[in-house]
Amino acid sequence: MNKPLIRVGAISFMPRELIFREGDEAREFYLVRSGAVQLSVREGSERRVVATLGKNEIFGATALCDGAPHLVTAAALTATVCSVFPKAVLAAKLLRAPELTLMLCRSVFATLRNG
Repeated sequence: MNKPLIRVGAISFMPRELIFREGDEAREFYLVRSGAVQLSVREGSERRVVATLGKNEIFGATALCDGAPHLVTAAALTATVCSVFPKAVLAAKLLRAPELTLMLCRSVFATLRNG
């Protein structure tokens, strides 16, 4: 399925559908509205799960903050709906929505703890 380079709004994902791959350029970040998302990393020929995210958790923003490619692969575990925010709105959203800033911090800290 060809997806646009920049998505805005709500996006639905089917179970096991890839959202982005480890090494992909970060163009947007996501907020899980419903369903579940699994984050994993490649270790040799295997994949190791680093986090399972649910409602009101964000992912993909860390790569936007540091400008590096995604360090994880994100895939829907179940039928999942995410709000999608382009890179251009990250700073503005963080300034206007302290709860989003807190969610981003929690996400980064959880990834560091589990990494």
